[in-house]
Amino acid sequence: MPIRKNIKNNTPLQTVMDTILDGLIIIDKVGTILSFNPAASRIFGYTAEEVVGRNVKMLMPNPYHNEHDSYIRNYIKTNDAKVIGIGREVSAKRKNGKVFPIELGINEMVLEGKLFFVGMIRDISKQKKAEKRIRNSVEALKESQAFLKLIMDNNPDLVFVKDKDFKMVEANLACRSVYPKEMQDKIIGYTTIEEYSPKEAEAFLEMDKKAFKKGYSETFETIRFPDGKKRTLYTQKIRFKARNGEKFILGIGRDVTERESLIQSLTDSNEELERFAYLASHDLQEPLRMVVNFTELLESEYSSKLPKEAREYLRFASSAGHRMQIMVNDLLEYSRVGQEAERLVNVDFNLSLEDAKENLMESIKQHNAEITNDKLPVIKANPIRITRLFQNIIGNAIKYTDDNKKPKIHITAIQKNNSWLFSITDNGIGMNGQYLEKIFIPFKRLHSYNDYKGTGVGLSICKKIVENLGGKIWVESRLGQGSTFFFTIPKSSKKEN
Repeated sequence: MPIRKNIKNNTPLQTVMDTILDGLIIIDKVGTILSFNPAASRIFGYTAEEVVGRNVKMLMPNPYHNEHDSYIRNYIKTNDAKVIGIGREVSAKRKNGKVFPIELGINEMVLEGKLFFVGMIRDISKQKKAEKRIRNSVEALKESQAFLKLIMDNNPDLVFVKDKDFKMVEANLACRSVYPKEMQDKIIGYTTIEEYSPKEAEAFLEMDKKAFKKGYSETFETIRFPDGKKRTLYTQKIRFKARNGEKFILGIGRDVTERESLIQSLTDSNEELERFAYLASHDLQEPLRMVVNFTELLESEYSSKLPKEAREYLRFASSAGHRMQIMVNDLLEYSRVGQEAERLVNVDFNLSLEDAKENLMESIKQHNAEITNDKLPVIKANPIRITRLFQNIIGNAIKYTDDNKKPKIHITAIQKNNSWLFSITDNGIGMNGQYLEKIFIPFKRLHSYNDYKGTGVGLSICKKIVENLGGKIWVESRLGQGSTFFFTIPKSSKKEN
């Protein structure tokens, strides 16, 4: 073949064909392969010896395979160069039968009066895979963006993004809806402070500046929005960095106007109820004292003149009166806790425990109770309240122990984060899990008055004392296996701050 001899005899041309990265195939006018360079061998998996002399359509899948000969005949007949000199993407077939995409460029060549075709082939499999990955990524990104927008626009919270100039670059429907309709489509690129006075604007941007500087800010803020409505928002702002290094803040604002209003109403109601309880219990003391005194006077002066049944009625009335006095006193104490401003001082809890034990001395001796404790801390508190706290819990522990068992009570305190965790463990009768929270409800009793004396207010007072200092109280117990009361008290009381 002249073409093969010319290539072989032309050393520079042979070198170029052997070293170029693209496949190069030369065929004659009937499609017979005359030359097949090393790059073509790498692309198709055939050696030159396996393909030279065979029709080039062996490298083509259908429909190119079946129509290739007609393409050449049509070109020779009409000279209509639909593909000559034009690069295009087609499919090719490797030796293993796998079809893959190539970029094909065909040119004609006349040598010694004979027509030949030169095909330049580039395997674009990796390129196509990369394009597919990019398309998939773009689609996924579009879906993610659409999904994110769906989430944002259906989020009742105000969600927005601001740039370093405090201008809005993104805002969800909830955020836009706080502006008048004519402004809602214009807030992007807008600082949103233009509607405010300089003083209001500075206060409005304070948390933005803090978030940019420190990375995070949160606040409750009451704002009069451009739509004229006044709202209370709990807003969190977080700084983040885009891929290009530019900094932004993401803000999420929750409208808590109704919640804050409800909390304030509940607070006012609670304060009013506590004032009422205090006044009612205080005003009840004197008439109740008179009822008890006159009942006892009747019993002592006229008991002998009354029939047995009447004396029994007087005894019931006197007993109920004394019980009512105890309840009124407990209610009065409960209403006093936290009502007035309490001066907090350094309280040695060891001394408060000793005071509580002294107040309970009669009960301790009567039941032969054993009370032990680890060293307890010194914390700022109200000493009278702490004594009452110990007294109520220890008094209950003694009371709710079987008569045939010696009460054993142990008190500990350990440091936990920024608080002290106290525990008071007893070997009493214990209780079922369903009652562990109910026992802190005022006047809630698990036993009848005849079984165990008391009003059911003692633990409610304890809860109020602990919570008033910023702590928590709870109990762990199993029926017949005793109880452990836990309570925490911050090292620095919230009332100091």
